[in-house]
This record gives sequence, C-alpha cells and structure tokens, in this order.
Amino acid sequence: MDPLGPPTAVEPLLVPFEKIKIDQSFVRSVDSNEQTAAMVRSVLGLGRGLGLPVLAEGVETEAELGFLAAEQCGAAQGYLMGRPSPIDRFARYTYGTAQPGPGERKLA
Repeated sequence: MDPLGPPTAVEPLLVPFEKIKIDQSFVRSVDSNEQTAAMVRSVLGLGRGLGLPVLAEGVETEAELGFLAAEQCGAAQGYLMGRPSPIDRFARYTYGTAQPGPGERKLA
C-alpha cells in the first residue's frame, strides 16, 4: 500500500465494501510461509476491526483450513469443501437431499 495516509482521490473507490476476500495465492502458502501467515492474520484482524466478514478462497488442504479456523476466519471456499457443480445439484445438496459425491464432504 502506497501511500497509506490522509484520504486521497481513490478513497471513494475503496469504500463501501461488504466483505473481504483473501486470494488463494495467500491461502496456499499460509501454513508454510510466516510472512504470508502474518498477512492473512492482519487481513482477518482488519475484517474484525471493520465488522466485515472475511472469506478465504482456494482452500485445498486440511492444514490451510486448520490455520484459518485457528485464526477465526469466518468463511472458506475451495476444493477441500467440494468441486464446482451444476446449480440443481448445489440446490439438492444445500437443502439436504443430495449426498456428497466422490471427493466431496458434507459440512453440516
């Protein structure tokens, strides 16, 4: 971030926003790179401070999910939770009438 200081002409472009998303490029190395982990912790703290939900994208391993859970990340998405699927399958799965397919797991 440069500059970080008094309001600038771009400030209206930055607010308001409804949630913060953590890109998968950060999530992928969160359990192996301390600088990345510190950045993710900072983003999560920013979200808490602003009262905004934070979503971590691209979660693919139990280690990544464990880190995010330990740091109180409220939402995550990625192949660990399930692959993309057609909307009708999503609806059946969401409302409890479908069983997880190969490589998927039921979260609730």
